[in-house]
Amino acid sequence: LARFYLQLFDILQHEPPAFPLQCATEALNECFPQHHFDVVHMRNSLDHANDPLMGILQLIWVVRPGGWVLLRHARNEGVAGHFQLGLHQWAFDIEDAPDGQHFVIWSPSLRVDVSQWLLS
Repeated sequence: LARFYLQLFDILQHEPPAFPLQCATEALNECFPQHHFDVVHMRNSLDHANDPLMGILQLIWVVRPGGWVLLRHARNEGVAGHFQLGLHQWAFDIEDAPDGQHFVIWSPSLRVDVSQWLLS
């Protein structure tokens, strides 16, 4: 969406406070230095990624130690979208586990307990 935001600034003849940069989530390390941000926020977009687990690792890589990675997505949106490539191809959910609630990413062909994966 970065190029569309730049077009809006051009139309409005306004100088952006910071220039939007288009970068795949899985390649954030190619666009930003490590520990560059205090907060990294994604809303309704990680479920479009080819590899959301790599995307999460990249988000952690660009946020400073003690910073925040915020993911805001609808639960199991991939189900309603029939897991279409390029659209909502993943479902995100919270599942009860013996040690509390766990964040899970899944599709018809793969299920990953992200909470467990990040702690391993």
